[in-house]
Amino acid sequence: MKPKLAVFISLMVLFGQTKTVSFLSKNQTFLNFYKTSYVKWSSLLGRLWQSVPFSVGDLFYFLSIVFFLYLFYRFRLGWKSFLWLSLYVNLLFFVFYLFWGFNYFLPKLETYYKPQEIVLTDLHKTAESLLKECKELREAMPEDSLSLQEIDAHINQGLVFLPNNLPYKHRVFSASKASFFSTQLSYLGVLGYYNPFTFECQYNKKMPGVKWAHTLAHEFAHKLGYAPEDQANFIGYLLLEKSSDPRLVYSAKYKALKSVITLIYKENDPTYECYLGGFSLKMKSDYTKELAFEKKYANKVGDFQSVAYDAFLKGNNQNKGLESYNAFVYLLIAHQRAEKKGDLN
Repeated sequence: MKPKLAVFISLMVLFGQTKTVSFLSKNQTFLNFYKTSYVKWSSLLGRLWQSVPFSVGDLFYFLSIVFFLYLFYRFRLGWKSFLWLSLYVNLLFFVFYLFWGFNYFLPKLETYYKPQEIVLTDLHKTAESLLKECKELREAMPEDSLSLQEIDAHINQGLVFLPNNLPYKHRVFSASKASFFSTQLSYLGVLGYYNPFTFECQYNKKMPGVKWAHTLAHEFAHKLGYAPEDQANFIGYLLLEKSSDPRLVYSAKYKALKSVITLIYKENDPTYECYLGGFSLKMKSDYTKELAFEKKYANKVGDFQSVAYDAFLKGNNQNKGLESYNAFVYLLIAHQRAEKKGDLN
């Protein structure tokens, strides 16, 4: 078969895959089947790669880059290179949605709570409460850091605190792995990522200490099956909120507080500065370290990555794009209301 014809056929197969995904993403019977199946194969395959001491996912991405460079060197921009590239993209697309992608189209967590309106006043009440809790936790917690293994253990224990009405709370052991590319991730503004091809939770080992616990819990939430970023942040918060260690609770509530402040700022409410000004000295130290980290690795490539990932999220049923990271606060407020009323199972 001539390379031109093969490329055309491969692109038509890719087009067919996108249409199939679009159709299945609206089929509730299929999505229910997918949710049940995901629990089984994520546990099985996750256990397989978890036994390997290094990041298999990073190795996979590295070899993919080497493969692309080889194609360019071997075939330049000829039809053979396009053929191999299109075949590889077809394979990645298929595996991504088979092992992970349809989680984006499961019913939103909002549907598990009673419909309610959340207004600016609610954000202020939440910010005030979180600020008070963060101050107390930051003063009470030890200054030494927990080990990675200790954080992972607490996160796994946090599964018992997830409400029974939520879709995913199956037992999946997670041992986070440091990314080989932590420096590169820092320049891209990435603190961690979940690899849907190897079911591994990766983290950026260069990020400030205050970000560690919530970042690892966020990626673990992805592994559980919570694909949208607001859901992963929300589940990550719940996994840490009732931990016996104040350092983990602080990490969750500090993250939530900053997200609430960001939402207040986006409402053009100047009082957001009052909350930042209300940080204790130790909290201000944490915040200063975060800003220094962001300034050190700020660059145009990171800005481009943000735009690209924003488009990816919007293309996968997350209309708010990157803003969905902070939108988990709305889920948190709905959860707290249900908890007070005794509506949680």
